[in-house]
Amino acid sequence: MKKTLHVLWLALLTINTNAQTPIQEFNFNGSLTNSANSATFAVTGNSISYGADRNGVANSALQIVGNGGSYLTANLSNLPTGNAARSISIWYKCTDITANNYMYPFGYGTQAANQAFGLQQNSNTIGLNPNRVEVYGFGPTSNNVGVVGSAFILDQWYHYVITHDGVNTTKIYINNLLLATFSKTWATTGTVATIGRIIAGAFADGQNITGLVDDLKIYNTELTTSQIATLFTPGSTTV
Repeated sequence: MKKTLHVLWLALLTINTNAQTPIQEFNFNGSLTNSANSATFAVTGNSISYGADRNGVANSALQIVGNGGSYLTANLSNLPTGNAARSISIWYKCTDITANNYMYPFGYGTQAANQAFGLQQNSNTIGLNPNRVEVYGFGPTSNNVGVVGSAFILDQWYHYVITHDGVNTTKIYINNLLLATFSKTWATTGTVATIGRIIAGAFADGQNITGLVDDLKIYNTELTTSQIATLFTPGSTTV
């Protein structure tokens, strides 16, 4: 009996150790409001709609037509700033790259050198750095870290996780695989989040995504590989 209780205690301890609660979570199941009902994305440009998610469930992923100038913004006041630890998990499927050689599924911060934190995916058709995946800080290229990944495929779901340990290590994961590790410190300011284009501000390169975004989760800690694997598991929504 004591041995059984000890095993159960160890199992519960493992679950609690591995568990992380996102500070922001948007499931986009027919709504632009987060799971805590405390923040809602606003739409600029054409109205958005909802499509099937990666599991084939109808009206369970945000659908954006970037060719019409659409993108979304929200002020998420509790996002990590400065060089604080963080992780962003997001699912993205591009459905049209005709005018979207640079794709920005998500980012936040300020349009100033190294004061943003966002995800950039280059198409496989662009002349300069095709298939490159970046975490961008805005401004000169020295403020970004990135690596060339596998050929980007249209109409395919990708799971991106970008993490920072709060010291000097940033990582990019795609589809549960560690793509690259970088030595980098950030100076993120501001908490306005943007979906579908480079972070909102005076500069706009016209590269608004056309596709679907789903299950955006933001954490104020660096996720572990096991936690990322759980997020990648079909049907999973939490770690």
